[in-house]
Order: sequence, then structure tokens, then C-alpha cells
Amino acid sequence: MESQLELIRQTHEEIDQLERASVSQLLKKSKQHRDQLLQEHRVNGYLTNMAEKSKFLVELYKDKTGTLKDEIATTNSAQEFVAFYQRLKTIKEHFKATGNESVRAFNPDQLVKDAEFEQNELEALFTGEEGLGRHLDLNALYLEYLNLKNVPEMSYIRYIAEYDRFKDMDKQLKTQSGYPVYLSHLVEYLLSFYARSQPLYDLKGLEQRTREEFEAMWSKGQVPGWLNSNQTELYCNACKKLFAKQTLFDAHLNGKKHKKALLQQDQAEQTDTQKETAWLEFFAVTLTGALKVVRNDTRSYVERKQTLTEIERMEEVEQEPVEVDVSDEEGDEKLYNPLKLPIGWDGKPIPYWLFKLHGLGIQHPCEICGGYVYMGRKAFERHFQEWRHAHGLKCLGIQNSRLYYDITKIEDAINLAETLMKREKDTQSYHESLEEYEDADGNVFSKKTYLDMKRQGLL
Repeated sequence: MESQLELIRQTHEEIDQLERASVSQLLKKSKQHRDQLLQEHRVNGYLTNMAEKSKFLVELYKDKTGTLKDEIATTNSAQEFVAFYQRLKTIKEHFKATGNESVRAFNPDQLVKDAEFEQNELEALFTGEEGLGRHLDLNALYLEYLNLKNVPEMSYIRYIAEYDRFKDMDKQLKTQSGYPVYLSHLVEYLLSFYARSQPLYDLKGLEQRTREEFEAMWSKGQVPGWLNSNQTELYCNACKKLFAKQTLFDAHLNGKKHKKALLQQDQAEQTDTQKETAWLEFFAVTLTGALKVVRNDTRSYVERKQTLTEIERMEEVEQEPVEVDVSDEEGDEKLYNPLKLPIGWDGKPIPYWLFKLHGLGIQHPCEICGGYVYMGRKAFERHFQEWRHAHGLKCLGIQNSRLYYDITKIEDAINLAETLMKREKDTQSYHESLEEYEDADGNVFSKKTYLDMKRQGLL
């Protein structure tokens, strides 16, 4: 049987090794988002292991069986040499029975999995829309929200921007049976995303602080989107109705409709349901505030994605640049690139003939895109359907279309828009001039002349 003191010492040593491994991981500077996320998940595994071993250590110190107390007493007794040789005899008998068993020393590196397996495991944590924690994937929650009764119609982009504005929602909407379920799913997803994208963040501490703040505001009737203490006196929980005057409220309490609703619904249970719904809203707002940057990035990503066609999206995925760390921090040779050629998928400069073939050295500036310079004809032609060019035309009050293809100057775009507008007006006036009207005497007039004379009372 292993000594209790030795087991405690060994556990302390393992905790110390895990702590050093965590510090060593955090001191490494990762420039790539993927490597940084892998590093945080690895440190999170170390911390979880440390917590488990600390709990085990606490149980050892409690000494429920009294073994630790007996070992300490034996060590401090007058017959300590007798106890030592007795322990030595036990160790020899153990190894005589088990053979030359090697000592299994704990090594934190054993917890680190294969690099390829870690990459696949990390990618499995996120959906394609989330992009390894860069964006939120609210598509399922958006559909669940639209399935609620009497909710205003909105686009997915607007939902991303306004899904946490619970204080502006109708009171009747919050009393639906499906609304608390939707809120619970929303909070569950935000917590899951936070744990996956930022594994080192203390979510339990955030929830505890938010709960304390909510309880204090709820007791004072100051939770946003819910009635305060003065309004509660004129609000009927059973009928879900707020009255403007005390006399109307008193008359309502004696009505048959109120008594019937009171029998069907328990007041105490309804209050608890309202408080739980308010808590879910309050916590969802707090989590969304902590994910403010990710939320803004998500909105920009969705807006840009909607401006691309399906073929362009597939091309963008195929041509997504590979992040290559060419730093010389670990003694690697410096990347020799005197011509400053683009980096290929293998982390090396592309061949010069390929660079010339695609015309990547030719600059194509676009004034509509804010002076952005595109390298190569292919990138230049593709940018006319991208979000930056469409946004630049929108700022000029012009709807992007095929007619504005290959136009990069602001003045040219405005002149073309005016020409097209004038041509459209001329076409419209021409069609109007073709219409003829006949009065009671058989006289024929154009539409404009006829309407003017009729308006003046001449016909």
C-alpha cells in the first residue's frame, strides 16, 4: 500500500508541474488565431487537471480513514528507525512480488495530443459560420424567434443587431409559452460560444456577479423592460393588462373576466415565471455586451457574404490565404524574398513566372472603393461584385449593377447615373406623349394637355 504522505507529496509535485506547463504555454506568443485558440484550450485542460488534483488533495488532507494521522505519529515517535526499516521491508516485498516495475513519473506533455488530432478536434467545436470563434452563428435562433407569435418581421442582419433589445419588446410577446424557451436557448448558445472561443474566461464568476446585480435591481423594480414598483400596483398578472388609473383597476378586479383568469393561473407561479424570464433577458444582455467585438464582426461578415454570389463564395473559400509564421524567433532561417512576391500555400514565395502570368505586379486603383488598390486583373474584375465597391456606390446614392462595370472614378459614376436617369425620364415622357384623350366634341389632345384643361374646367 502506498504511503499517504508520499501520495500527498506526489500530488503537490504534479500540481506544480501543471502550473509550470501552463505558464510556459502562456509565455509563447502565437500570431495566428488558430494557434492562440489551441493554446488557450491546452491551458484550460491543464487548469482543469489541476482543479481535479486539488480536490483529491483536499480529500487526502481530511484523512477520513486516519491513515495520515497514524503515519505522522509513527514518524514523530521514539521508534522512528523501527518504522523506517518496517517501511523499507514493505517496499522490498512489493517490488519482489511485482518485479522491476518502472516508476511512472507524471509529465504534463502526456496530456498534449497529436497536433493533427488537436486541429481536427478544435474545428469540430465550431460550425462553418463561426469560423473558429470569430463570428456568431445565430441562424437557428433567428428562425426560432420568427416562429414566435406576433413578432415583427426582420432580416437576419437586423436580428444580429437587435436581438438583445428586450426592453423594447411588447409585454404580450413575453407572456408566450415559447418565449422563455427561446431565451434559454439563446443564453445556452452564448455560454457555449463563450466557453469554446474564450476557454480561460471565468464564466461562473460572470454569472454569479450578474445574478447578484439582477437580484438587487429586481427587488427595486429597476430591471430594464419590466415594470417598476409603482406600475406593478396597477398591473394585473392574471389578465396581463396594465391600467392607467386606480379606479379602473379596482373595477377590473370585480369583473367576471378577472375572476375566471385568476382561477386558471396561480399568481405566485406567474411572478416566478416573470422573474426567470427577466433573468434570462438580463443575462443574455450581459453576455452579448461581453461579445460586442465578435457581434460587430459577425454583422460585417454577414453583410459582406450577402453581396457575393455562390460561385464567388466558393472561390473565396478556395483562395483563402494561409497564415504562415515566418518569424525568426526560434532560430529558423529568414524567408528570402527580395522581389516581395506573394506567399503561396506552402509558405514560400510563388514563382516569378506565375506572378507575371496573373499580372499581380500591375496596380488597379479604384476611387469608388476609397482609393483601394487591387493587384492583378482578376482581383480587379472580381471586386466590382464585392461589398467594398457596392458600399462605395451606395454612399454615392447609386444602386450597383452591371452598367457600372469597369467604372472606378466617382465623377464617371455620377455622370453615368445622371445620364441613365435623364434617359429614363425621356422614355417616360415619350410614352406619356403617345397617349391621346378625346373630349365630348371629338377633339383629340395629348394626355398632359387634356388633364391640364380638365383641371382648369375648360372641358
